[in-house]
Amino acid sequence: GKAIFVPNAQPQYRLVQSVFDRPTKFADSLFYDASTWNLALSFGLDHSEIKTAFSKGKRIIEDDLMLKTISPSKSEYAYLLNYADFNATKALYQLLDKKLNVKVAVKSFKIGDKNYGHGTILIPVLAQSMTSDQVFSLIKATSESSGVSFEPVSTGFSQVGIDLGSNNFQKVIKPEVLLVVGQGIAAYEAGEVWYLTEKQVGMPVSKVELASLGRLNLGRYNTIVMVSGQYPSDKLLANKLKQWVNGGGTLITLKSASEWAIKNELSKEKIRPLFNKSDSLQLTKRGRFNYEEMANNEGSRGTGGTAFEADIDITNPLGFGYSNRKITLYRTNNTILEPSSSPYSTVVQYSNKPLLTGYVHVQTLQKISGSAGVLTSIDGNGRVILFSDNPNFRGIWYGTSKMFLNAIFFGSQINGVQNGFGNEEK
Repeated sequence: GKAIFVPNAQPQYRLVQSVFDRPTKFADSLFYDASTWNLALSFGLDHSEIKTAFSKGKRIIEDDLMLKTISPSKSEYAYLLNYADFNATKALYQLLDKKLNVKVAVKSFKIGDKNYGHGTILIPVLAQSMTSDQVFSLIKATSESSGVSFEPVSTGFSQVGIDLGSNNFQKVIKPEVLLVVGQGIAAYEAGEVWYLTEKQVGMPVSKVELASLGRLNLGRYNTIVMVSGQYPSDKLLANKLKQWVNGGGTLITLKSASEWAIKNELSKEKIRPLFNKSDSLQLTKRGRFNYEEMANNEGSRGTGGTAFEADIDITNPLGFGYSNRKITLYRTNNTILEPSSSPYSTVVQYSNKPLLTGYVHVQTLQKISGSAGVLTSIDGNGRVILFSDNPNFRGIWYGTSKMFLNAIFFGSQINGVQNGFGNEEK
């Protein structure tokens, strides 16, 4: 079948309603925690409500949910991996960790009557430091341990699109990741990154205290992740990171860390202020309020957990593995970024009417509408990838965690505008 039906007429109907519910109107504007928990949106699943009768198919049981991989046959030419599977990142890291030469497709193609999208992984057999039998053994072991299926191919000539020998297949570099942690850093967000990378992908990361970052030799790392936090106004640290990025590093920032990067000139992108001059004037005209009213009056402007619709460029390396341009972003903050002046650098942009479910102040919603969700900023040989929100919220927002992992694994594929780049099709 092509769809799963979840009927409300069952003992767990309240749970079903909460999983798919999309509230946007609330009796109060202050929340202890998130204002919405739509799991279908968190997993990036296409879903809709059915209000008419339908015929039920076979009931799904636990055995139906078991991963079923197809054991690959041996190839003397190459293997392909469809990157749409969330576990493909785990498989990719295992291949890189075994020092296999791995490439990623930056354009789509068709071969063997199968269509392959941007981000398809190519493992050539001949361009390795091991025999074809050893490559095959690693492919089989990776398929079993990660739960993905590899497709053997015997030719590099495609039916449509790029050939497998094209320069539109680019070498993937094994990530060496530094995660900034410590005093002033959002511990939950750092923990979410650590859990995603080490426990789900199986990729170790180096956790470095913010206080030690300025003294550390960054040369062994090609990726640095900065979650939100209270970062100091430290020009020496900012200049050190800027020099590291310029030399070819990938800096990934979330929420307030993105604001810090912009304010410290690691990126030329711009922050969209929550309040402009006219807003400040209106606040002044409101006059005085009792102190005890402050929490209620100002707390309503906070965005504590709301889902928004956005558009993702699925041809950008950050969009590899996605087939639908619509993506749901989960926002727990009011960091708002302006779309880039470069037509290629706004990878994710909020729609003009983005609210899907949850609470958001009407004036904040106006600011979020049309803003940038993710930006890429090129500096020398490196780049800064700026997230306006947290793509790894609570370890359940799989719909955007894949994009974060793409930033780690494919961030180095992002380049600035170059004349003639990528023109060769074959």
